[in-house]
Amino acid sequence: MDLDVHAPTRPMRIVVVDDDAEARHLMAELLGALDHEAVTFANAESVWMYRDLDDVDLFLLDVGLPGLDGITLGRSLKAGPGGERALVIAVTGGSPNGEAQALSAGFDDYIHKPLNLDRLKNLLAAAASRQVERSG
Repeated sequence: MDLDVHAPTRPMRIVVVDDDAEARHLMAELLGALDHEAVTFANAESVWMYRDLDDVDLFLLDVGLPGLDGITLGRSLKAGPGGERALVIAVTGGSPNGEAQALSAGFDDYIHKPLNLDRLKNLLAAAASRQVERSG
């Protein structure tokens, strides 16, 4: 993928959870082009097996996951160890209630599919800024 993008943020480790393989791959490509490390999972249950969960800077969660949905996963991540530092962004398919559900569940923000690159870059910059504030 040939993207002419330069992220004004420090590199972050970002977990992407989406059951759509193409969406996961595209998100990982975009994040890599923006100098971030993307770790991808096809379902919520797989996230709990990730050994470096405490080292994640940001979670991008598809809210419409089969099985354990993204809203429930985000709520659990926020309530778990290190949850106060975890930044969780909902990725919605345009469901009329998706954003409200995510924000009331404690998500930090949301982004719609199809992804808007400028919106994604703004969310990443805000997330990196918050991480610097929290670690400083």
